[in-house]
Amino acid sequence: MNPAKLRIQLSHSEQFLLQLMKELRYGKIEGLAICDGEPVIEPTTKVLRDVKLFSDPEKTLIIPDRDYRDKVQVTEMLRQFHRLHYGIVETLEVHNGLPFRMQIVQMIRAVV
Repeated sequence: MNPAKLRIQLSHSEQFLLQLMKELRYGKIEGLAICDGEPVIEPTTKVLRDVKLFSDPEKTLIIPDRDYRDKVQVTEMLRQFHRLHYGIVETLEVHNGLPFRMQIVQMIRAVV
C-alpha cells in the first residue's frame, strides 16, 4: 500500500482510531468491530490504558502527525482490516501510540 495514497484515503473512522491510539499511548483496545474493512467503535468497545506506578513518566518519542500515518505498523493494521472485511479485533495492543499486535475473530459465513 502506498503511504502517500493511504494518507489521502483515510476514512473518518480510521482517523478516529489512529487519534485514539496516539492518545492511549500504551494499552489495549478490545472488541473493535470491523465492518466492510472499516474500524467501528461500538458502545461495547473497551479501551484499557496501561499505567506505570512509582516510575518516571515515559520519555518516549511522540510521533508527529505527518509521520504517524506512514508508519509500517499503521499501514499493516489498516491492510489487515481491509483484508478481514468483517469481524472483530478482540484485542489491539498499542505501544507508544502505535498498533503492536492484534487478535482477530474472523466471521465464517456458511456456503449453502
